[in-house]
Amino acid sequence: MTPIEKNIIVTDADGKAIGSTYPKRAKGLVKNGRAEYADDQTIRLRFTRAPTAVDTTEEHKMSKVINFNAREFRLDETCVTFDDDGNVIGRSNVGERAYQTTSLGSFEMWEIGDWGWNWTQIVSEKKLEKNTDYILRFAMTGGHCDTFDETSKVILNAKDGYDTPEAAWEDRMTFNIAQSKYEPVISKRDKTGLLRVFEIPFNSGEKENWRIVFVAMHAVARFFTAPDNAAFEKLEDFTYDDWRREREQQLNTGNRGNGGNSSNRLEMVLNAVKDISALSAGSKTAADTEYDEKRFADLLRDFGDGAVISLGSIKVIPSYSTELYDIGGAVDGAVLDLHNAELTAKAFSMIVNKLCDGCVVNMSGIRVTSEGLENMYDVGKKSDGVILTLDGATLPQKALDLIYSKRGNGCAVYNQNLTVK
Repeated sequence: MTPIEKNIIVTDADGKAIGSTYPKRAKGLVKNGRAEYADDQTIRLRFTRAPTAVDTTEEHKMSKVINFNAREFRLDETCVTFDDDGNVIGRSNVGERAYQTTSLGSFEMWEIGDWGWNWTQIVSEKKLEKNTDYILRFAMTGGHCDTFDETSKVILNAKDGYDTPEAAWEDRMTFNIAQSKYEPVISKRDKTGLLRVFEIPFNSGEKENWRIVFVAMHAVARFFTAPDNAAFEKLEDFTYDDWRREREQQLNTGNRGNGGNSSNRLEMVLNAVKDISALSAGSKTAADTEYDEKRFADLLRDFGDGAVISLGSIKVIPSYSTELYDIGGAVDGAVLDLHNAELTAKAFSMIVNKLCDGCVVNMSGIRVTSEGLENMYDVGKKSDGVILTLDGATLPQKALDLIYSKRGNGCAVYNQNLTVK
């Protein structure tokens, strides 16, 4: 689809340039008496409407705004996965609609994607007016990862006038919002990290029925209705490039092992625990409790993606079995705070196996015994984007090696006051 250029300059009644529009839209404004031609490439509005908190640009005055509404979207059933022979083997969508909290309050959002490679789409179908300028406006948090290879897109495609849905899809318009490649109109620092507002302009042309699709992969992205512009004034400006510079500095500092100040690094991890807790899919706390390895495996099995886990002053003793118990699948984006605990090497390896991409882990004052050292779980798949602090820990060399063998791209491992046996 060849994009229609917005090459007609729009001025206010005093001749001040305030925006641009499409040729067909300009003709319509002149025809209905709202504007007049100043020259072949310029129209002048006969009157200028006073701006509101949202309608601050000429594009807003001349276009219809489609505000994101979480309840109008659903997981896209056409989003499927294939085997090597091209056969459909399942659906890859990972997401849910839920209320979550930002610095501006709580909003109903769609949270889609994960720290793995599940391609996820949500879709809304709308009937629009023909030959009309529209702006799709939405806010988002997340949608980026420590390995800087995420997918985050908005796709618009008309459904009218095509022989097949595939032909309509081939004629789509794609806006790559990953890493702010398509620039947001607002970019701020939020309690959850980076908060951005996007305004995507398009013209409906001769088409009435449209699909609006949001895509995420290898990062958790959250989309919600953007508040009025004035609501963002109290927040600090913060761009994706700012976020990336801060994140790379954190990761580089972490990869130097023992370098840096331990208290600052630990504070960063605990702040991450606090921030992610507000968005967690679930939490579990245990304290002053003794488990055997089998019962500990049962505890871990219940944890899912995004869980917040606090295990303080627990003790895990041997079950004296060579069996590898079912600990459930690996989890992404979880937060684990394990402190002042004593675990067998086998129990410790359960944790290493369980935690996967995007997890934040704080292990302070723990002691890992040699019990089960020859019967540890393997690492499973490597994990990307993990933050791990080991502070004041005592553990066997083989257990420490297990951690480093698990480390994938973009991980930060902070070691301080370790005792390796």
